[in-house]
Amino acid sequence: MNESLSDIACKVMTDLHGKMFIADLVAFSSNTYLQSMGKGVLPKHEWQRWGVDRYNAAKGFVDFLYKVKEKAVKANLSDLAKAVDGNIREEEGFQKTGSHEEWRQKFYAFLEISPDMLTDAPSTQAAEYYQNMRRHILDAKSPWVAIGALMTMENAIAQEMQWVEKGLKNTPWVQDKLSGMSEEDQRQAQLYVVHHAGHDERHFDELLDACSSEVSRLTQDEMMKMRREVHAGMLLIINARLKIYKDLESTANLQL
Repeated sequence: MNESLSDIACKVMTDLHGKMFIADLVAFSSNTYLQSMGKGVLPKHEWQRWGVDRYNAAKGFVDFLYKVKEKAVKANLSDLAKAVDGNIREEEGFQKTGSHEEWRQKFYAFLEISPDMLTDAPSTQAAEYYQNMRRHILDAKSPWVAIGALMTMENAIAQEMQWVEKGLKNTPWVQDKLSGMSEEDQRQAQLYVVHHAGHDERHFDELLDACSSEVSRLTQDEMMKMRREVHAGMLLIINARLKIYKDLESTANLQL
């Protein structure tokens, strides 16, 4: 008995969700740098190195979102364009009010990462590789490569920040510093991390729902092509993100 297109679409999305979940799970569960952060054994200077590297890798994210949305619009993927636009509005809304940047600044100030440390520290090869990979992904003709990369980024950031949250709770020097602050100052210092842990997970869910809606309108051949291209984007970005952590791990001034 032949499967209906809706059944095939469901299988395609289940397969992609599973691949994405496994890719991120394996990437972060086997990452000794994040594990060490979560266990509370990273000293302050390693938290600072992580913060600077993450800052350099994340530059231009809003521009990336705009270009992904443009690709979705050109491909008549209206539900995906709408989901990406919601992400853009949220990012720009935070930037316009200063809230998102203010949260980052307070978190970095808590880690004692000064603005000079961000401007003076050269971008690492891993951070540059990540930036170049995003540009490479945008160069792909198909919009699905970029969609796969963006979905994976949102899911990966949410998982990454869950490890960072654990680290804030388990690191002695962090807890010592927090204990000398008011409850409101404690909340403000950690808001950037707490926000990302939930905010990016929600964006992933929105993109996944929009992707499911778009897939239901494709032919079987288009679905198979879409699955290959989304998977390709997933692997490109997760490997580039892992490179950042492998570089941090290999150059860490401690035994991880």
